[in-house]
Amino acid sequence: MNRLWPTRMLRATFLVVAVAGVFWPAWAQSRGRATRGKQPPRKWSPTVLNAFFPDVRKAVGPGRPGGGVPMPPAAGGSPAGTAPSGGSAAGTEGQGWAKVISPEVLEDEIKSSITPLAEAVSTPSKFKSGRHRVARRLFSVDAVLLNIVAQYPGDVRFKRVAPALREVVARSGFNCKVNSDSAFQGAKRALELLQGAVRGEKIEAGSDVETTVPFPKAADRPPLMQRMEEAQQGKLSPWLASESEFKANAEKILHEAQLLAALARVIQDPEYEYGEDDTYLEYAKAMEKGSLDLVEAVKLNNYEQARKALAVVTQSCSDCHGDYRN
Repeated sequence: MNRLWPTRMLRATFLVVAVAGVFWPAWAQSRGRATRGKQPPRKWSPTVLNAFFPDVRKAVGPGRPGGGVPMPPAAGGSPAGTAPSGGSAAGTEGQGWAKVISPEVLEDEIKSSITPLAEAVSTPSKFKSGRHRVARRLFSVDAVLLNIVAQYPGDVRFKRVAPALREVVARSGFNCKVNSDSAFQGAKRALELLQGAVRGEKIEAGSDVETTVPFPKAADRPPLMQRMEEAQQGKLSPWLASESEFKANAEKILHEAQLLAALARVIQDPEYEYGEDDTYLEYAKAMEKGSLDLVEAVKLNNYEQARKALAVVTQSCSDCHGDYRN
């Protein structure tokens, strides 16, 4: 028995050590947490504190880490006081147009031309008595808008028929320079196709029809300038004559300002006359920027900002007319 006692003692000691090895770390960890919980919070020096943002979300903006940050709506997607990226209209495709004019304005402007066009080409006598000029302006604007629609991002209204419809409408815009019988018949046909497009009818395009073309192939510049003058002098100026008018016509101002911005970009196409003249381009870009700033002011419901934006548009228009002629 005395010989077995040392062996039993060794086994008992080994067992105690093994059990302690299992439970000691857990006990020590819980003991440490309890001890740390009683300690006062550490005080950091101003040097360390200033290295961090008090609120990270205020510093980096909304959105999940690693994801895209949503941008607030602005004038065609551009922050106030900045011009959208891209140079001439010919080089502005896809997302570029989405920053200038909305799908709704494109659709509404094309649809709104149907009634005055129907009046202009209702009879040969009306057409030949001067309404051919009205038809020319309306067809010309529709043609460039359809050219924009054809390259607009996403599935916007008229996109599937835009190239084929643009070809017919553009041809009538060019032909309506004169009040001939053939111009009248072509205008009637173009109007019928426009009406069909509004109803959702399919329009067959020839194999040689290009998806998009340089804007001078869609319309002459003078009728576009006439529509721009109508927007600036005939509509925007009266609607911003007072704050009450501004608030009452906010939606209409948004439409006209976006259309004016788009047409100001269109006439920057280098294939137009003066399209590579630096002074002319400066005027056109100022008008585009002023129009987009006006859109932003309407969205912010800021009348004073809107008045300043319109003043830029008016000045650029006046300067351009003083140096150039349609």
